Amino acid sequence: MAKMNDTNIDRSLSEKPTEKVTTSLKSTHDVHQPKKRRKKHLYTFTMIIVIVMVGLALVTTYENFKTRQGSKKQMQLLISQLTALKNQQMAAKMQMDQTVHNINESQDTLKTQLTHLDKNLHSALQQNLYQTKDWLLLKVRYYLELAQINTHWSDDFQATNTLLQQADTLLAEFHDESATKVRQAIANEMAQIEATPKPDLAGLLRQLDTAQNQIVNLPIKTSEGLAQKTSAAPTHNESSQEWRKHLQQTVSLLEQLVVIRHHDADIIPSPSMVYESMIREGIRLNLQEAQWAALQNNEAIYQFSLAQALKNIKHSFNLEQPNTMALVKQLEGFQHVQLAPKKLSLDQSLPLLNQWIESNESQQLSAPGDHAQ
Repeated sequence: MAKMNDTNIDRSLSEKPTEKVTTSLKSTHDVHQPKKRRKKHLYTFTMIIVIVMVGLALVTTYENFKTRQGSKKQMQLLISQLTALKNQQMAAKMQMDQTVHNINESQDTLKTQLTHLDKNLHSALQQNLYQTKDWLLLKVRYYLELAQINTHWSDDFQATNTLLQQADTLLAEFHDESATKVRQAIANEMAQIEATPKPDLAGLLRQLDTAQNQIVNLPIKTSEGLAQKTSAAPTHNESSQEWRKHLQQTVSLLEQLVVIRHHDADIIPSPSMVYESMIREGIRLNLQEAQWAALQNNEAIYQFSLAQALKNIKHSFNLEQPNTMALVKQLEGFQHVQLAPKKLSLDQSLPLLNQWIESNESQQLSAPGDHAQ
């Protein structure tokens, strides 16, 4: 019992302060309750902000991670492309180096060949004495010999003059006394060619053309014309004797009944139109042949063609007509034309040149002996 009382007393003692404390706490809680609420709200808001910020940080970190992963893949792709380009560049460089090496080898080979050719050309020039004075003198002699041959076998004075001019041009490079003598001889020969008379070939051809046109107007010779000529001719054998006069009177009476004609030449029948055209065409061909011979400077054929044309005209046409006589005189004048002029003799320049060449050769032969002395 005593114990229970003690227990109750202790409980009571312990309960009374608790109640006091609780009462005090309640009163304090009631005082500080708005402040706690504020702190609670502030804490909640702060926690929300922190959570949002953490979420944003996580999202940003994730995005950065994805970006880094994509960048890493792009970097790997770029690295692979750069590696491929580098390999291609190395292959191109190797190929270029090989090409440059081949080009250098080709250049070296060409340089060697050019050097070899230069040496050969130099030696050939030294051995053959290309375009030396001796060689020029030989060319001059060749031109002068051609001029002599052309003068002998041809009448083309222009070609001969051109050959002499070419020889004189080559000799202009020499400035000694021998060259002056040879050039003076060439000048004399060229003056001789210029002084040689040349036929007027163009005028001759034109006149022969005119003669061909005149053939159409020539009158043909007929037997009636011969008869009129014979009857009109006087009898020179009449005798002065008496009996011949009576005989003549008797003959004149008989002439009224019978016509007696005497012809010294052959009786020519009246030609037909075909025969007449053939005669005219034959004479025209003779004149055309004379033109061809004039162009070829063929004196023999020229004279033969004119002679044949004159023969045919005199035999077939009436020579008493003025146009026939004029044509015959014109053709006879053509026969005096000389197509081939007088042959020239170019015997001055070539002998002088040969003497000059022989003197040079003798000097070259004597030169080694002089040096040996």
